Amino acid sequence: MDPILFEKLRVITAEEQEILDGRRDIDRDLYMQEQGSTINSRKLLDSGKLITIRPHTRFIDFPAHTHDYVEVVYMCSGTTTHIVNGKEIKLEQGDLLFLNQSATHEVCQAGEKDLAVNFIVLPEFFSTPLSMIGEEPTPLRKFLIDCLCGKSPDVGYLHFNVSGDKPIQNLLENLLWVLIQD
Repeated sequence: MDPILFEKLRVITAEEQEILDGRRDIDRDLYMQEQGSTINSRKLLDSGKLITIRPHTRFIDFPAHTHDYVEVVYMCSGTTTHIVNGKEIKLEQGDLLFLNQSATHEVCQAGEKDLAVNFIVLPEFFSTPLSMIGEEPTPLRKFLIDCLCGKSPDVGYLHFNVSGDKPIQNLLENLLWVLIQD
């Protein structure tokens, strides 16, 4: 990853500083509108936007939750352990994890060098890409249809080990640059 981009992404956020100063739990007001455990896109996305990014909160376990959006986790450096629908998934540098709205997701505490970026994506963002990937019944196509329909009878996530795939890494880095500049 470009060192300048990496430095921008690894800055300790105000939320992380509160955790380092002794806060023992996630600030629910940053993520949720109501009681319950669904993270609300309106708390994270500016009005009218379909996609944004935010670095994953480090230094604390992130408790089990769902989303009202699609989350794509990109592991920039280090590792993180995620529990999705009860299954443990370890993300390594360069990995991608797609989570649909029905996936129950928790994240084990990450250290300072364990840098992940969360793409917060409204389902309608995928309408055009879905029409471009053809009719073949691939796992990605099924996942996107489930996201657009707001349901998933299956596992609710896709995990891609793509750290060695330079075109994908380049695409992700370019997407991060665009979204950071926005």
